[in-house]
Amino acid sequence: MCIGSGFGRCSMRRTLPFLCACAVLSALSACAGSSLGEGTLPQGIRALDGAWRLVAFKSGDAAELTAASKENEHVKFVAGGRFIWTNVKDGRITSACTGTCEVLADRYTECPESVSLASDKWLVGRKLSFQWKLEGEMWRHSGVIAGPRGEEKVCQVWQRICLQVG
Repeated sequence: MCIGSGFGRCSMRRTLPFLCACAVLSALSACAGSSLGEGTLPQGIRALDGAWRLVAFKSGDAAELTAASKENEHVKFVAGGRFIWTNVKDGRITSACTGTCEVLADRYTECPESVSLASDKWLVGRKLSFQWKLEGEMWRHSGVIAGPRGEEKVCQVWQRICLQVG
């Protein structure tokens, strides 16, 4: 198995954390789907279902987008009204967050339920709402996050990750 869209040739060190995160999201999605029934998810969520890699971001008053680090990959998985994001460095997951998500018109909202780092615990129970737009395989969302250091404007650009088997 190899991950496409700019990842090039994959090593097991990069693929294993990705597969583990996929397994977790699949289980979360199955649990969410079992209580919802078929066809009850909003159509917008279906458009975002899949795996995404952060390619650019800006925060605060930055005028320009900054390319995401290749040494510290940020990957987000969305499926069935659930999300999980992971940060991977040197083939190891260094942090993660999971919870529910929804799309209503031009708003994408994440509600974190669990985080892996104590420094991210402030996220749990919050509603992080973003204006979003999907352009081909690129997903852009922006908004304001109120955190422990005050409010911060954020803009993130995610690229869909294509899985190739074989």
